[in-house]
Amino acid sequence: MIPENPFEDVDGIRVDKEDSPRILTKADVKIIEELAQGSVIEKELRFLLRTGMRVSEMIHLEVQDVDLDRSIIIVRSHKAKSRKTRYVPIVSKLYDMLHNLKLNANKNKRKLVFVNSLGNQHCLRNILCRFRTILRHAEERGVNVDGVNIHTLRKSYISHMIMSGQDPTKVMKIVGHQSWRLENTSKIFIKSVNFTS
Repeated sequence: MIPENPFEDVDGIRVDKEDSPRILTKADVKIIEELAQGSVIEKELRFLLRTGMRVSEMIHLEVQDVDLDRSIIIVRSHKAKSRKTRYVPIVSKLYDMLHNLKLNANKNKRKLVFVNSLGNQHCLRNILCRFRTILRHAEERGVNVDGVNIHTLRKSYISHMIMSGQDPTKVMKIVGHQSWRLENTSKIFIKSVNFTS
């Protein structure tokens, strides 16, 4: 409708790679979850994608901190990067899984919710290794995995929450960001506005 581009002489802003968070589309997430089925980290990935928690917080999550009655997960201050206690809502798609994990943990007298196949605390290196394997298969299915790592699941959660209309300040509290700065949640959202599928 406009005969000339008013931005033709405007220089674009250079964005360095380290400042360009890679966000997974909903289609990407679906493929990754399909590929994770049957994997020993299937539940872990589902949890990370639906809570936005850090993988280190998940590894150390205790049964007592999963409150199914109030549908919240308590991230204690001594386990949080921010050193402040926060509360993460439990979405309906996680409720049954967490209920079963708690029952299993109580039955085996374990305090941790997520454990490896031997019933011991997860090793971060093993989770990352298995996630990279899933990403390789995802790439074969057409997912752009350039720049994707386990922390991308958290960034994707944040962006999808904001794009779905959630209050950014509320999202910031859920994920434990301390300030509304460009290098935090807002930057993730700004870089992800094209990933609304």
